[in-house]
Amino acid sequence: MAPTPRGIKPKGIKLSKKSSVGGRLSGLLQRVSFSSPTLQRFVKRSVTLLSLSAVVAAGAVAYDYKIEQDVDKNSPKQTKKKKVLVLDFSSMKIVEEKPPKYWRTMLSAALDSESSEDKVTEVEIRNLVDTIHAAADDPNIVALYGIFGHGFRFSAGGLAQVEEVRNALKVFRESHRIHWEPNKTHKSVLLRRGNATPKPMYAYADTFANPFGNTEFYLASIFSHIHLQQNGELQLFGLATSNVFLRDALKKYGIKVHVFKHGKYKTAPNVFTEQSYVREHKENTTTLVKSLNDQICDGIVQSRRGLTAFDNIVWTMIHNYGTFSASHVKRLGLVDFIPRLGPLHVLLQSNKKKMATAEEQNGNTMTDKSSPEKENGNNDTMTKEGSMPHSSTMSAIDDSWKNETDFDKFSAEESISFTKYSKLVEQRNTYQARKWKNYARLKRLAEGSAAAETVMSTLFGYSAPYFNIKKEDYSEAKEKSGEEKIALLNVTGAINDGVARKVAHSIRKIKKSKDIKAVVLRIDSPGGSGLAAENIFQELKELKKPVVCSMGNVAASAGYYIATDCKRIFAMPTTITGSIGVFGLKFDLSEMAAQYGVNVEHVATGPHSTSYNLFQPMTKPVKTNFSRNVDRFYDYFKQLVSNGRGMTMSEVEAIAQGRVWTGEQAKQVGLVDEHGGLVRAISYAQNNFTSGDAAIEVWPKQTSFLEKFLKRLADSDEEEKEDDTEDSPTMSEIGKAFISMLAKNDGSSPSAQSRDAQHHFLSQILGHAGSYNLSTMPTSLSGIMMTIDENEAIKCLLTDQSHHGWSALPGDCE
Repeated sequence: MAPTPRGIKPKGIKLSKKSSVGGRLSGLLQRVSFSSPTLQRFVKRSVTLLSLSAVVAAGAVAYDYKIEQDVDKNSPKQTKKKKVLVLDFSSMKIVEEKPPKYWRTMLSAALDSESSEDKVTEVEIRNLVDTIHAAADDPNIVALYGIFGHGFRFSAGGLAQVEEVRNALKVFRESHRIHWEPNKTHKSVLLRRGNATPKPMYAYADTFANPFGNTEFYLASIFSHIHLQQNGELQLFGLATSNVFLRDALKKYGIKVHVFKHGKYKTAPNVFTEQSYVREHKENTTTLVKSLNDQICDGIVQSRRGLTAFDNIVWTMIHNYGTFSASHVKRLGLVDFIPRLGPLHVLLQSNKKKMATAEEQNGNTMTDKSSPEKENGNNDTMTKEGSMPHSSTMSAIDDSWKNETDFDKFSAEESISFTKYSKLVEQRNTYQARKWKNYARLKRLAEGSAAAETVMSTLFGYSAPYFNIKKEDYSEAKEKSGEEKIALLNVTGAINDGVARKVAHSIRKIKKSKDIKAVVLRIDSPGGSGLAAENIFQELKELKKPVVCSMGNVAASAGYYIATDCKRIFAMPTTITGSIGVFGLKFDLSEMAAQYGVNVEHVATGPHSTSYNLFQPMTKPVKTNFSRNVDRFYDYFKQLVSNGRGMTMSEVEAIAQGRVWTGEQAKQVGLVDEHGGLVRAISYAQNNFTSGDAAIEVWPKQTSFLEKFLKRLADSDEEEKEDDTEDSPTMSEIGKAFISMLAKNDGSSPSAQSRDAQHHFLSQILGHAGSYNLSTMPTSLSGIMMTIDENEAIKCLLTDQSHHGWSALPGDCE
């Protein structure tokens, strides 16, 4: 609360007679009669200010004390027992953003049949990375234990997310020495630790033989100790991609697809117009998949330091061999131990036994006989890894496990789950933020009145310049952190009109906020409508605040379009980006309609009036017009890249033409500035556009169910409403519908189909097409589609966020 201006009586402030300061001074004021009204007003104002100072200071004291008791007492940093942080990747689904809480609650209720051990928990990538970084800095988190395998459960949006988590794990692995964090900060930061011993990291899997074996083992390889169950397997088949081509199938049904594109590598429409890979399509896809596969192989070799002999020839042999048994991969050096079951409980029990023996030798008796897992409620981990050995077998643990794991560097006494530890970290961060807000209030009161400062110092010991902050914790950057914010603006999924409206609404709100000093634009999108992307781009231009871009798994085409004017662009080496090109489609169903006896006639006032009608054959004026529009939009897209990246138009043309790049390649050709994840982009914004420790505010803000319900009832203005309507079908979804029809009818010709199958097909194509406004379809030239090659490798990097109930293409990563 700001100090009261002179001569103005504070409103709504009453002096409590129960207050030790306010009551005494108020009573004194009533007993003493002052002849001067001016003097009386002065005394009243002074009493009010002094009482307010006392109340604020008392509140700060009470808050600090309560939180210190509730949070610090339970924080691993404040406990004496050493802990191991358990990351159960087999039960995690790594996502960019979690859905609103009420949707999660309903989904959880719908899936309540699953046991608690089998449920998969959604974890936001930023929360996971921040928690691992906090554990690296926590002296009482002395080890990390990762769980993999357990069926086809590993789930991450893409390789870039896996790489971000892997970099955070590398920070934990190297937290014992001075080093440059590979993902946390833009500038070189020296992390000095009190101990010189590396923190051990244990990974356990019952098998790596699943469709995600490449990426799952890629993540596990960063752990210093890798355990694979004795009968487990490892599959490093390498990456692959598939593409479906529908040209001949569409021809059977009389469907024509007219394509207007600019960029020979803009191959997304090839699914409708080709029957196999064309040269440019094959070239770009091969380069892309090889680059991603090489980065996985190189990362594994760098992490497993004994694999120096693993060159391209060796990796080719591994890919060619197929499935490896546990004993084979141990001999190859890809894993360290092949135990009978997960070693976590054995490691903990061994340390507990050693402690008991040490205390007995010192004449002490252990009072707590319960297992650490039972203390911390981590029974889910125990269920997955086998039951706890009976006490009668504990004496033989060291001998039986001697060759199955490494006890030397493991000193943890208890385990703590990721969920529990992340909540503790969040509570502590909230406490620190509010503590600095209290500091700001106390400082404003002290600056407004010397008497107020005297009261705070005398009664509570709060004096300038530290007030409620410990001297050793004070810094000017942290002081300003309560007044500065960075907006984290998420653009996730296909960019359509609904997404554009939501993002534009957030940008306008951010623009009005004086506290927000910079924006980190997080993009995880394969593309979408050119006009929707243009709306977002123009809103960002009008923001007048620095924007730093962080690319997730995919930031291609329309996703790259909105990033072109950012001050700095960060991408992981495995990010998929680029695809600077434009295409549009026009479907012609007139021949198919004739096959079924459907006649469609038109009355038009001009040659272009029926341009978007599905039953109007292509005409020369329409073709000329569509081609001109695509050429114009492509030149405009290239101009944006030229302006934003400081390139000439000829330089842009050389790397454009719809070509898709990995983040590694994109940095080489100048499309991105640096490699790094979201945390590094945020750190860059903090270091360059704030005092250095600004708070993060996530946009678009999620609204509660009650807020949405009241908003509907209030029928607020259109500008303020977020569009929740279902978006138009994309080209991919139309293809999915056609594949679904073929699967249901065995791919037979129209003449041989049953009447029911014909009706099914017509309802899927004609029904869906007729239920949308064709002038706003993303596949039309009024909303030019800019999207990357939709093959399996790329779709696996980003799960489509907008489902419309269409059947999936074979190989889709749903």
